[in-house]
Amino acid sequence: MTFSDINRLNSAPLNQLASYYSPEMKPGSQIKASIIERKGSDCKIDSLLTATYLNKVAQETQSNCQKRFVCQDQLSNDPRYYEEIIFEDNVIPTRAGTWHDFFNGLMWLSFNKTKAYMNQLHIEQSKKYGLVPRTKVRNHVTHFDECGLVLFIHGDTLLKSLHAYFSEQNWEAIFISLKAHWHKQIMPVVIGHANYEMLLKPFIGLTGKVLLVSTPESLLDSKKTNGELRAWQDQRVEYDHLLHKHLIENAVFEQNKPFYPLPILGVPGWHYEAQTLAFYGNKRYFMPKRRP
Repeated sequence: MTFSDINRLNSAPLNQLASYYSPEMKPGSQIKASIIERKGSDCKIDSLLTATYLNKVAQETQSNCQKRFVCQDQLSNDPRYYEEIIFEDNVIPTRAGTWHDFFNGLMWLSFNKTKAYMNQLHIEQSKKYGLVPRTKVRNHVTHFDECGLVLFIHGDTLLKSLHAYFSEQNWEAIFISLKAHWHKQIMPVVIGHANYEMLLKPFIGLTGKVLLVSTPESLLDSKKTNGELRAWQDQRVEYDHLLHKHLIENAVFEQNKPFYPLPILGVPGWHYEAQTLAFYGNKRYFMPKRRP
């Protein structure tokens, strides 16, 4: 993979991660230019997909993540399972050359408090119930870790309305009627690293598991931010703390159905083609709620 391929990274959700390529990135800048400046135009993209590079990013962005990344090949003789190594050694096994593990690393640097909590739940559940079969809690944690999204929402009335619309899978209300609220009172953030990987080649059908989180006005004040990238970049620690608190206080992973489905490409501005009425009318993607 070379820089001729990197343009596919410049979708809106992936640009939320742009600050990790260059802390000085301005809103709307392209990831491509930032990487070239950092690594050189003749660099192969695969050279970035390493534990070494993630550790460098952690240092340069002054991440408060206390864990470090290690190449998984160094742990080939370690009998412990993945979550156990993270919990006991404070290291994150990372396969070289994989976008999946690379995006997982960026999520540790961004939402480290939340990720550490999910790791802790894996350990607690496996010690209490064993590794096999997975418990309901571990399944929910895994699904959120891989495919989760969060809508940080300001306003009790808006939050209540969104819960009702998602319960009914009323996509017209969510994406069309409330379009003006997105990226202002509704801040969407992808958490799942598998979804980031799939967003490299987005396709109709790409869906995440979304959680709605009430958010103070200070985090979503457009006067203090300059677009969704800057809002997320400047205040990611606060978002992490808010999400971590929400997960604990609401015992989210203990619920039977803690998440709503979300057609990711329906989020305003998150699809490379026109988001027309016909687009949202595709019932194979924007599926109506199943009735008994």
